[in-house]
Amino acid sequence: MTAAESPFDQNQARTALIVSTMAFTVCFACWVFNGVLIAHLVGSNVIRFDTTEISWLLATPIFTGAVSRVPLGMLTDRFGGRIVFFCLMLVTAVPLYLVSHSEEFYEFLFASLGFGLAGGGFAVGVAYVASWFEKEKQGTALGIFGAGNAGAAITTLLAPSALLWLTDAGADPEGWRVLPQLYAGILVATAFLFLTMGRERKAPPAAEQSFRARISPLFSLRVWRFGLYYFFVFGAFVAIAQWLVPYSISVYQISLVQAGLLAAVFSLPSGIIRAVGGWLSDRFGARNVMYWVFMSCAIICTILSIPRMDIFSPGPSILAQRSGTITKVTPNTITIDSLVYEMRAPVSAIPAELDTGSAVMPRITQWHNPLVEAGDKVSKRQLLAEGTTNIYYPANIWIFVFLVFVFGVVTGIGKAGVYKFIPDYFPNNVGAVGGMVGLIGAMGGFILPPIFGLLLDLTGLWSSTWAILAVISVACLIWMQRVVRRILMVEAPDLARLVEFSPRHTLPPLIADAGIDKDLETVLSRVPLFINLPHEELARVAEIGQYISVGKGQTVFLENDPGDTAYVILVGQVDIWRAGTEDTADVVLASLQSGEVFGELALIDGEPRSASAVATEDCEFFIIDRDNFIQMLSGTPRMIGDFMVNLSSRLRDTNAAFFEATIEQERVRSAGELERHRQISQMVAGVAHEINTPIGIVNHAASIIVEDLGLENLDTLAKDDQAKLTLNDTAEAVKLIQNNIARADTLIRSFKNLSIHQASDQRETIGLVTLTQEVLELYEIKAKSSGITLQFENRLGANNNWDGFPGLYSQVILNLLENAAHYGYGPDGGGAIDIVLDMTGSGQFQVSITDYGRGINTAELARVWEPFYTTSRHTGGSGLGLAIVRNIVTGSFGGKIDIFSEADDGTRVWFEFPVSAPK
Repeated sequence: MTAAESPFDQNQARTALIVSTMAFTVCFACWVFNGVLIAHLVGSNVIRFDTTEISWLLATPIFTGAVSRVPLGMLTDRFGGRIVFFCLMLVTAVPLYLVSHSEEFYEFLFASLGFGLAGGGFAVGVAYVASWFEKEKQGTALGIFGAGNAGAAITTLLAPSALLWLTDAGADPEGWRVLPQLYAGILVATAFLFLTMGRERKAPPAAEQSFRARISPLFSLRVWRFGLYYFFVFGAFVAIAQWLVPYSISVYQISLVQAGLLAAVFSLPSGIIRAVGGWLSDRFGARNVMYWVFMSCAIICTILSIPRMDIFSPGPSILAQRSGTITKVTPNTITIDSLVYEMRAPVSAIPAELDTGSAVMPRITQWHNPLVEAGDKVSKRQLLAEGTTNIYYPANIWIFVFLVFVFGVVTGIGKAGVYKFIPDYFPNNVGAVGGMVGLIGAMGGFILPPIFGLLLDLTGLWSSTWAILAVISVACLIWMQRVVRRILMVEAPDLARLVEFSPRHTLPPLIADAGIDKDLETVLSRVPLFINLPHEELARVAEIGQYISVGKGQTVFLENDPGDTAYVILVGQVDIWRAGTEDTADVVLASLQSGEVFGELALIDGEPRSASAVATEDCEFFIIDRDNFIQMLSGTPRMIGDFMVNLSSRLRDTNAAFFEATIEQERVRSAGELERHRQISQMVAGVAHEINTPIGIVNHAASIIVEDLGLENLDTLAKDDQAKLTLNDTAEAVKLIQNNIARADTLIRSFKNLSIHQASDQRETIGLVTLTQEVLELYEIKAKSSGITLQFENRLGANNNWDGFPGLYSQVILNLLENAAHYGYGPDGGGAIDIVLDMTGSGQFQVSITDYGRGINTAELARVWEPFYTTSRHTGGSGLGLAIVRNIVTGSFGGKIDIFSEADDGTRVWFEFPVSAPK
């Protein structure tokens, strides 16, 4: 593996991040180049463009950068970011240079179409940077890379001054042509610097994917959801960066220079803060970050959508309560006869006229204008003075600047948050997916400004800009919430119901009299289910339960009853049992004492009871209702984790107990099998003994006949040659009978000896060679039927007595022979098994059994000694054979055992043990 291929080399990753961020900053500065250049050319009357042409020249680079992101991302996935980014900057530099030679609109348009590719560098950089960092650091890294958005602020701040200097303040109007050449040169220099300092890196899985596989994620709804998020956080950034200048000039009547500075205040921090957004996404998760981004943007945009207003509206008026004559009218009163009406005097100046730019909060001003004079006759309900209400909202520019600044910061964080999602969900298609998301986001910068203009035409309100952004942010927030809810219901439906459960009110506590510890928290702290909970959480548990008493012999609940309560035993004892069948008795599963808990799973799943519970003593319980428990958890999320830890511990203990019980059950079953075999062996030994008697008699009789028909007696017994020939044939037949009787006698004696050995696990001193041969003679009958050839080699001397357990030894040999035949050669059989007896250098017996069959692969070989591990359970294997063999050899024999095997190369098992087994 080369250095470039080593996983996550920190130095190379840091270098890749630095050069990528630098390249993206330069590309972004070039991407928005027209925004400054076209404004200068039109403002200086160097070239005349109408409004439509200006709109096309501003929008074309944004559009090209947007649509190029998907193919550039796919190229990055296929060929790697280093070469693609290098070629992109070189290609972009050509049309950027050609801008300096443009004269007509279409020439500017095609050049803009070309250098707009610089905006696609974002998709290349995202895939390239993500490949250098592990998942936990990708958010931070992509956030730092995204700070290259600050390239827009660099162009906004520096390009106007550069144009002023190049044109000699307008004295040399053609001097502007040097600026695109400088930009092209900087782009080329950056390309070669990137190629020199960067190292190639691409994800192998993506490099091997087909074109169909690389574009398949683009059909995922999740990609388009991320695209909507980015449409808002990035598209709004690009759109507002362009819209702020005319907006602030029109609403606040500030100069062009001040408007440009305001745009820089928005765009520069938004780019730089993106690194912080990446860190926050790594630290708290992208989803949590995006929640705060959308909520903050919704609030900010809603506030900014309130327009600057100075509204006059009819206010509360004064009506005559009775008829009469106006006797007096002052600025604050109107008098009819002796009745005085209070009124608000007209103001000399409304708040809008008094505002010097420091007003912040909205103000409501009311006054009255009298409609009568002294001496006038009025009737009841006649209008005496009309009311006027003035509502003034200053939309303070400093508040506006602050909120715009915060909006830029929040969207900058959101840009990093969105791109944190991509490597998490699409690790092998970061380029393609990042390109599509970037395309949709960049299209926001292309689409939103015309929407802003349309809303301005329809409403006449500049603040409608923020209203549509508030709507989009709320839409993103709602979609995210719906998706999270749907994911939760699919992947964790029970948890979803738990979180959204609507519990009933807490049951009133029924405090028992005597025998109950008044400090319930202390009692609960000793309960395994709650043992790790802090005191304040124990107090909350104590608050939601109730006490009940159950007498001895009473049933607490029955199997299949609804499960909605957990029981903590404070005093007494409870048996948990299950009903038997017609043929079996009831089974007591557990006897629980004070301080233990049962029925706790009902707090989570609410399923019917799986067993019954009966009080075997007078009991006092503290019970916890499921509804109240869920209400408590929903109010203290931290407690969910503590509760799950304790529950997991209890489940782990239960699994361990179940495993031990299974082992014990298998041991009992094996012991029963062994006893059955022992009894059969005893019976076989008795039968063999009984058979030996008649066989001995027949053999003795045959020997007498053979002796009587010896050659020396034939002549005497035979009357003629024919009789002699008959007697000779009879003698040969009797000899054949005698030989086979002797063979049968030997076989029966071996069978009897082996049966006696297997029927007893008593130790005795026996010749190991003889014992082994007896076992092999017994197994040879089955071996021949399976086409197995047993090849025995004895390397021991005459002194091969072993003080041990013949029955267990025969069990070990038979198990190993059966394993070799069954697993080595399979049901078709056929093959050889070598059995070798030898003595080690340390004076111990060594037995090896070798087959030349299928062998065992490495993964299975590591587990052959595990109890219950078998590859032939479907054919009745229990997985205990080798485990039993190992226990016998290492335990009863005091020896050791090992195995060597390779796939398709046979298996060799050997074990060593001392000449005298441990006592």
